Amino acid sequence: MTGASSGIGAAVARRLAADGTWRMVLSGRDPHRLGVVAEEAAATAFAADLALPGAGRQLADFASATLGPVDLLVAGAGIGWAGEFRDMPRTPSTR
Repeated sequence: MTGASSGIGAAVARRLAADGTWRMVLSGRDPHRLGVVAEEAAATAFAADLALPGAGRQLADFASATLGPVDLLVAGAGIGWAGEFRDMPRTPSTR
């Protein structure tokens, strides 16, 4: 699961953990916050900035090596915008 260190990604991780049947690898940019969510969800953390070249492949390789075949991918990483929709830039920055 990407974007798991906060917001919707963290909430989805906690909900899936409550089900008790999912083995999860959680990914996010903030190692500390990700570690907290991973501990709460009994999951494995993989801190990474997926905007960096090769990071997605590293996450996929890590998940496969750690858990085997992936049954579900929750791609919850994203960016936020605070302001009026009409003022939002056409091309969001990665920072």
